[in-house]
Amino acid sequence: MSLRFALVAALGLFACDSNASNGADTSDTNNNDTTDTTDTADTNDGSDTADSSDTADSSDTADSSDTSDTADTTPGGPIAAVPGARCKLSERIGLIEVEAQGPSTVYLNGSVSDRPNPYYGEPELADAACAFHRFNPQGACAPCDEDELCGIDGVCVKSPVRRTDTRVVVDHGGQTTELAANGETGEIFGELASDPQTYALTLHVGDQRITLGATTVPGALNASGTLSGDSMDPKGVTTTWAAQAGDSQVYTRISINHHAAGPTFTECHVPASSGTLSIAGTMLKPLAVVTGLEFQGLEHQRVAAAETAAGCIEFRFFYKEFTSLTEQ
Repeated sequence: MSLRFALVAALGLFACDSNASNGADTSDTNNNDTTDTTDTADTNDGSDTADSSDTADSSDTADSSDTSDTADTTPGGPIAAVPGARCKLSERIGLIEVEAQGPSTVYLNGSVSDRPNPYYGEPELADAACAFHRFNPQGACAPCDEDELCGIDGVCVKSPVRRTDTRVVVDHGGQTTELAANGETGEIFGELASDPQTYALTLHVGDQRITLGATTVPGALNASGTLSGDSMDPKGVTTTWAAQAGDSQVYTRISINHHAAGPTFTECHVPASSGTLSIAGTMLKPLAVVTGLEFQGLEHQRVAAAETAAGCIEFRFFYKEFTSLTEQ
């Protein structure tokens, strides 16, 4: 497993491998949908602020009693998360999010599982900014056991189980706060001091440590957006904002209409310095079923990722905007 820098929009979207093709995240713990392995998350996937299209999936169900099949994270020296990198969805086991909901309100939310989510595979469509993922298992699973899921390859595999031996130590201006995982759900959650909104993190997963240097949560974008076509027949979405200096990114994840549910979605990210994000209609139309397209807005993010023996762990620091779209 390798890391890749997501600042170059032309690279694959979600790999820790700089040579990987675009992948989705579905991410997100701030999008609470069936694709999230940490949902928020998906908190908030996620993801995160809540996405009305999200429904919890089995990867969000922690089993604190299941330790016999937990993957080894290879205890040893600390692993440094790489700023600007994202995890490939098929390799991601953890998502830790720091979300600013205003000048004085910041929350940390996330979790780490023992294995990646088997719902994630390669995108059906991809371009420099976006990837469309359709959950369409390549085969018919026999009835899976209660502790299994039917994976994207059509094979029953063990369901991810959230680890409960995780904790995050937050350094905020020399003051430390420790947030431990819930002993039953595996969720790590807590409010952080907010002035300034800059934090260094040390994530403990069993005996393994993953470190991330001081990172500042990006601010508001005040973005606007247009929808070509309409919500039932979207031809494209374009969002714009004042170009931002620095290393931040603008991200969105659009899940299939909540009446359909399932881990089908389009996910995009571009450098915030670009000032615009365009999403092709071919990546929107499959999501616009039942009552139409459900666009939830944009996130202004700084990201980092670290590879472990068990899989990739991603960190997101972000401010979420519920951007509305004007039909053209």
